[in-house]
Formats: sequence, C-alpha cells, structure tokens
Amino acid sequence: MLFSLALVSSLSNEYRGVNSGILAHAEKLSNDFDAYVVVPDLYKGKIGVDKEEASHLMNEMDFMNAAKEIGEVAKYMKETKNVEKVGTIGFCMGGALSLLGGCTSDDVDACVVFYGVPSGFDVEANVKKPVLANFGELDNLEGFSSKKDATELEEKLKKCPASGDCEVILYPGVGHAFMNAKPDPYESFEAREKSQGFAPYDETQANEAWKNVKTFFEKYV
Repeated sequence: MLFSLALVSSLSNEYRGVNSGILAHAEKLSNDFDAYVVVPDLYKGKIGVDKEEASHLMNEMDFMNAAKEIGEVAKYMKETKNVEKVGTIGFCMGGALSLLGGCTSDDVDACVVFYGVPSGFDVEANVKKPVLANFGELDNLEGFSSKKDATELEEKLKKCPASGDCEVILYPGVGHAFMNAKPDPYESFEAREKSQGFAPYDETQANEAWKNVKTFFEKYV
C-alpha cells in the first residue's frame, strides 16, 4: 500500500497551511494513485490568510521539529495501520520538509520534492533513500528552488549513498508553484505573475510531473 504525506507549503499557496490547494493535491494522490494519504497539520490549525501572516507562520516554524513530526506520522502508520512503506511528498516549503523529514526518518522509504531545498541540509551524507525532485526551469526563487538550486541539488545527489535511485527533473516553460491549478489567493495567474514573478499554470507540464511522481512511487513505495 502506498502512503503519502502532502505537506504544508508555495509562496502563492502552499506555505499558507492546510488549505484547499493542499487538500486538492491530497485528493488527487488518493484517487489517482490509490494511496492512503495523510496531510500533517504542521501549523497546528492555523492558516495564513494573507501573505504577511503566512510568512510569519513559516518563519516561526521549527523545521527540525516539523521534520521529526513527519517521521512520527510515518512510524505511526507503519505500526498501527499495517502500512508497509511510506512516501513523502511536498510543495515549496513542504518540498524542503519532504526531503528533510523523509531522509531523517527510518520509517520513510522514498521522498518526492517539488520546488524546495532545505537550507543547511547535508544531502551527500543524509540522502540514503530514493528521491525525485521536481523544479520549474523558470523558477525565480534564488537560494531555494531556482534552476541553479536544482542543478546544485542534482550534483549533490550524485554523491549521496542512494545516488542510483535519485533524480532531478527540470520542467520547461514553468516556474515556482507550477503544480497549482488555481492562482489562489490571487484573482488570476496574470495577477500572480505580476506580484510574484511566477509563470502561469501549464496543465501539460503539471500532468507530466504527476505522471513522473506516480512512476516513482510505484517503483519505490
């Protein structure tokens, strides 16, 4: 059985907490992948209703404790729900936490990352399980999820113990938050692009990414 974690996370949507965008991802994973999906509420019920509040919640988060909680959820599922393997998946902040939490827990078997790299994490020493990392080629968040960051992550993954089972994919023509099918909280993708500099949604690239995620999870989880 596949068990996946959809994590709080994107500067246009996902880092605001467990909102409609994250729940939509979770529903898709459950329906299309026949997965048992748990969405851990790492903000403990709080929702960033605007950009400022969401930024405050993210900046106040203890990332190492959040990573520990992800591992605790995975352990609980294996011990009480007869789940044989656990995979993590996250977007933006959640992408970084998927890698951090997944690779620091013995109970997580594979990690999927979307446009987010944890700061200060020793990839070469700590990644000992399969990782699929997805980035938009036009991502403008330097130091976190840009093309340069994706390339640097790829080079580090080549040197990690699980190198043969790790892959970084750059999707052309899209940028940060390219998996968001809606521009929330903005009125349109044009408004989001003007404010954040994120390229509009491209259904073709998003569908390709979901296809790659499914192939990865079917192989490793």
